[in-house]
Formats: sequence, C-alpha cells, structure tokens
Amino acid sequence: MSESWDSRKKRLVKVREGFPDSLREIPYRYVEDVAGLSPDALRALDRAFRIETVNVPRALQYIRENLVLSVEDLCEFARPEKPGPKRGGTETPEDAPSSQQKDMPSFVPDTRDTQALAGLLMTCYPSMPKVSADAMATADVMREALNVVAATREAIESDHAQSDFVILSLFQLFAQAKKQVLEIIRGNPAFQKALEQSKISLD
Repeated sequence: MSESWDSRKKRLVKVREGFPDSLREIPYRYVEDVAGLSPDALRALDRAFRIETVNVPRALQYIRENLVLSVEDLCEFARPEKPGPKRGGTETPEDAPSSQQKDMPSFVPDTRDTQALAGLLMTCYPSMPKVSADAMATADVMREALNVVAATREAIESDHAQSDFVILSLFQLFAQAKKQVLEIIRGNPAFQKALEQSKISLD
C-alpha cells in the first residue's frame, strides 16, 4: 500500500498545524524533521523564527550538531542567503513535489505499530504533542525503531510464541539489547540529559 502525495500533504498540513505559530509556514519537506525535534530544540527554533526567518535545513543541521543550543548562534548559522537569481536558472517551488516524489510509493505501516511507537515517544518526551508524536512515528528517522515495534508485535502475536524456546529467546534478546542501549546512552551526554528529563524507568 502506498501513500499518495495528496494524502501525505493532508497529513503534513495537520502535523504543521500543531507547531508554534512561527513554524506553521515551513515547507512540507521539513515538517517531519521539525516534528521530531526535542521540546528544547523546538523552542529554540521557534524563538529563532520569531527573531527572523531562518533557513530550515541549516537550522536543523545546527540543532543536530550542537548539544547546547544558542538562539543567536542558530540565527547566525541559518541566516538565509541574500535574495537574487540562483545558479541553474528557475527553481521549482519548494513545496511542489517532483515527478519522482509523486510516482515513488512509500510504505504505509500498520497503524497499531505507529500508534504504539507514538505512545512510546510521548512517554519519553512528556511535553511532546500527540500530533508531533504521530508524525515522528512515521518519519524516516524512526523507520528502524518502527520495524522493531512491528517485529516485536508479530513475534508475540505469533502462534510460535506458545513455545518456551521463542519466549525465552526473545526475553534474552531484549535483555541484551537493553544493556547495549544503556551503554550508548552513558557514552553520550545529550542522551543522558534526555533520559533524565523523560519518564523512562530503568527498572
């Protein structure tokens, strides 16, 4: 099953309506990326846009590369180029999909899995609006996480889950994965801060 451009556009419009006023005119192509920002990063971007219009991809790059966000530095880093003709002639409007985008099918996951992942995101980020969590759950950056959610559901719902071999193997798999993820978190100050601000229990 694929999602048409019109359907995707309607979904992005709905997501964008949940943004702060200053961010409700950003191009559709960046809506999912903005929806996936942490609350602190979203506030910084909102404040930057209230000061001046900034280049969205440059702003997202600054946010990804900096642990401590400065609104002034963000504005400076993402200040748009001076208006004028661009090399290469007339440009296509930013929000208009290319013919490749229109024709390229996109995978539509099971709504049970996207809802489950959105619920996990709202647990991790208590102040994240539901509309943002829903958009983030279907964003490309969460594709692997969504695959894990789907695979876990399918494994537990399978008739094979009646076997102790399957259940104990899954239990050990999740236990090992938890240790690996904790090591990653402990090695990254940004992840540690996010964990402290979340409602996640390590028990």
